[in-house]
Amino acid sequence: MCFTELLLWRNNDKEEDPVIVTEDANGLEMHLLGETSLQKIDTFLIEDETLARLCKVEIILIASTHSKKKSTHLVVGQLFDYYGIKYTLLETTTPKSITEFAQRNYTTGQEYLFLFFSGDTCLFEFVNFFYREFANPEDIPSTTFLPFPHGTGNAMANSIGLHDDISCIQALFKFNRHHLPLYSLQTSATLLPTNPALSNLADLSQTPILFTVVASWGLHSLIVYESDKSELRSRYGAERFRIAATKILEENPVFKGSILNNKLYYSFQNGWRESPIECTQDLSYFVLAALSNFEEKFTISPASLVERDQLHMVAIPYSPSVEVMELMNAAYDNGRHISSNLVCYKPVDQELTITLNEATDPDKCIICLDGSSWKVTGPDKKLVFSYVDQSFLHFLSL
Repeated sequence: MCFTELLLWRNNDKEEDPVIVTEDANGLEMHLLGETSLQKIDTFLIEDETLARLCKVEIILIASTHSKKKSTHLVVGQLFDYYGIKYTLLETTTPKSITEFAQRNYTTGQEYLFLFFSGDTCLFEFVNFFYREFANPEDIPSTTFLPFPHGTGNAMANSIGLHDDISCIQALFKFNRHHLPLYSLQTSATLLPTNPALSNLADLSQTPILFTVVASWGLHSLIVYESDKSELRSRYGAERFRIAATKILEENPVFKGSILNNKLYYSFQNGWRESPIECTQDLSYFVLAALSNFEEKFTISPASLVERDQLHMVAIPYSPSVEVMELMNAAYDNGRHISSNLVCYKPVDQELTITLNEATDPDKCIICLDGSSWKVTGPDKKLVFSYVDQSFLHFLSL
């Protein structure tokens, strides 16, 4: 059976040759269709056991109608149709679509596989509302995510080696499942999301906010916040991050706060020091990374493994913007920035607390959680980050 006419799509947003999928005795083959010839780029066998497993799992495809990659989820659907695998296709049409998808009637005891044709923030939104649907966390059904890198932020996909649609399809039919950790933020401060669709998550009295990729404060969170403003998002697309970074680095604001990890406070005085005595530190950059790569080549936390319940802190004291940029550029060199005397790179022991000092400009009290922006208000701006004890969540990789 040949898929040549059925499965034809462009791989990524780049101006690349179309991809054709065929099947023969050698297995599922991927080809690039050039102007004059076919070039085989991969072949892999699909085990009967894997197909049987996929037939037992309830599969849900979540795709954005605004994505530039409009055809990949249709290709995956056609593959499922060919192999007789049932699935449900959900397409986002409003800002609240992801929330509504997370609040469907999911059954305890059923196994679910979600394919996200989007970026990190959609996973963040989904997992938070999905988690809150169950009064008892032990009732949450076994859930597996497969992220296709279709967003402006694809740290999850990049960190598990899924850099394009072809690798995602391979991961789908290999069905190698791994534990996906969850992390939480608890605070008595008032959090105001810039995305109104997330407003229901702001009440932390019962359930903390969950994340799987990153929590940050400082230059990283401010760049994410500025770049997400409608005037930049609508006009500049992915280029908006560079524009926002240029603007913010010219200002080079200071972020005043205290960092507490493993009962010790961190301060910088010709090098990073630890002390049991509380102290305030002027910061440029503060990130809690749950995984290694924010971009394919940008290795923010070399020691991080997605499947390990382990956050890593990356902190830079207040520094000239040129020095900060040099450190960020070094992250593109296999994470070389962590060898700098300016960078505090530490694993988090159980929980980490960062307190935003009252002297910090209120407009700079903005944190980032998996690409979503939150204003931190109120007199007590103590933020506690920790691990969530759970075993229901998984991801697929090659």
